[in-house]
Amino acid sequence: MSSICETASTDGEHCFEKSCPCRSQKYVLCPYHKKTFLCNRHRYTGCSQCHLPGRYEGGAAFHSQSSWDAQDATSQCLLVRLKQMISAGDHDTAADQIERQLSELKNTSASARLLKAQLFLEKGHAWHSIAGVDGIQTHEEKTQYLEKAHDAFRTSVEQFQNYGLSKRNPQSYADALLSEANLQARLAKHGEQGDLTKAKKKAKSAERILKRLECSTEGTAIRVLGVIWLTLGDLPKAKQLFLAAIRAFRNSGKELESIWCAVAHWNVHIVLKDLGKTSDSLPWLKRATMLREHIEGPDAPYVKKYHEWLDGLLKELGCEKSKNQKPETMTHAEWKALDLALNAGSACF
Repeated sequence: MSSICETASTDGEHCFEKSCPCRSQKYVLCPYHKKTFLCNRHRYTGCSQCHLPGRYEGGAAFHSQSSWDAQDATSQCLLVRLKQMISAGDHDTAADQIERQLSELKNTSASARLLKAQLFLEKGHAWHSIAGVDGIQTHEEKTQYLEKAHDAFRTSVEQFQNYGLSKRNPQSYADALLSEANLQARLAKHGEQGDLTKAKKKAKSAERILKRLECSTEGTAIRVLGVIWLTLGDLPKAKQLFLAAIRAFRNSGKELESIWCAVAHWNVHIVLKDLGKTSDSLPWLKRATMLREHIEGPDAPYVKKYHEWLDGLLKELGCEKSKNQKPETMTHAEWKALDLALNAGSACF
């Protein structure tokens, strides 16, 4: 928590969650953890302990569909732990725990159905991560994990839609839509069945939701649209969207916090390589590696993967490694090239 909020009362503080675009928070009580922040202007925030979204008036919580209960807080704490496991590369443990929770989830209340939709979402993230970094050697094996992830994301979307949960947690619903759309494009790229028209529609829906929420993750939706156009073979359009995604992350102040901003830089690197501009792609891979390591730490599975790709590219370009600098260290010219590309893209998008 940082300094006193200038637009709130004297006991107000800036919420470290930064969930509200106006940054106007006032300290009030969460009914379970006794610690949260209230935005005076938008009246929306979440508990700083369990991250459970809700609205508060004078310390009392209320919700558009139902009030909180102890199970809600427990569920959200569980989801936070699962996200941490997946981020740390403990995918199998996370997947096993999700399966156990789903098998034990017999309640049909709105809270239980919301938890089920979110569990399927995290299950998809776990399978997707395994496909990327856990030593999958063959195309067939990798595709199997991607298909499992896609099925989980699709089930999550169906849960949100069938039980009217999309309005209760629109940000998780947008995440599910984007995740399903992303893998529809990925599977199509690998020669599998993927309906790109439906994928594009889902990504657009998610983008509208995030804009309505004034959410700082709008760049994630734009990036997925770029993946779809990349799959369609329109490299210039894909590059344009990836650059727009990076600008969206920068403008929202999330460039140094979002993994997907790092991935968008990697996407630009891939497009430039496919266009035959291998040397021009180097700064983008360097920046992607730098961002990913900053967010996840040096031991995260994907960070190691990015370093492997960067070492391979440096070798391919005949660049010698400096003993005094990390391989992802960027020169002044490389920084300037990135800024020029981003500024040029903003003029035509």
